[in-house]
Amino acid sequence: MLNKTTVAAAVLLVSSSAFAVPQDLIFDVTANVPSANLSLTPDSGWSSIALPYDVVNTRLLSASKNLRATTNGSKDLEAWLMSAASMKNGTGDNITLDVAINDVDLGVGQASKQVILPAPTTVAPVDTLIPVTVTPASGPHSEGSYSGQVTVVYDLAP
Repeated sequence: MLNKTTVAAAVLLVSSSAFAVPQDLIFDVTANVPSANLSLTPDSGWSSIALPYDVVNTRLLSASKNLRATTNGSKDLEAWLMSAASMKNGTGDNITLDVAINDVDLGVGQASKQVILPAPTTVAPVDTLIPVTVTPASGPHSEGSYSGQVTVVYDLAP
C-alpha cells in the first residue's frame, strides 16, 4: 500500500511537469553560394580591420588583411567603393580612409572602377590571395574610439 509521502511526491512531480513553460530557440542561418565565375571571401574569416596606433610617433598606421579570390573565366576583376570610406567617433570627429585592393587604390562609384585582378590566362579556376589595405588620412586625430564601414563592390569586366 502506498503511503501519504509517496502519493504527495507523485502528485507534486506530476503537477510541476504539467506547468512547465515552453522554451523557444531562435537563431539565424546564413549561407553564401558563390557564382561559378567568381568567389570572394575574407581569408581566415576576418570581418574587420583594426588600424594600429603608433604611440611613439602619435599616428594611426595602415593595416592589411587578405581576401581569397577565386575566378574562372577570362575576365578582369574590377572593384570600386560604394561611398567614401571613413571612421567616426562618438563626438563627430571623422577620419577619412584610403582603401586599396591588390595594391590598387579604389575610388568612389562605378565610374571610378579599377582592375584589381587581371583575367586569368588559364581556363581552370584560379585561387589567389589579394591584400585589402586600409590607410588613414594623416593626423593629428582627436582621441576616441573610431569605427566605420567600408563597402566595396566587385564585378567581372564585361
